[in-house]
Amino acid sequence: MMMIMSEKTKLDQQASSQEGEPNEQVPDWLALQLRRLNDQVMQETLPEDLLVLLKQIENNERNR
Repeated sequence: MMMIMSEKTKLDQQASSQEGEPNEQVPDWLALQLRRLNDQVMQETLPEDLLVLLKQIENNERNR
């Protein structure tokens, strides 16, 4: 069964809240830096060999 990323995130959040971990707020300065870093990473292009590998995996999944 394939799981959508949002479903996995929900499951992870439920698991961590069930473990009794404190629900701490991330400081604003850290959240801002993490968002900036994420934006930079999302703008990067994937290497050609990784794209080829992903295409091969996709084709293998279709042929099952």
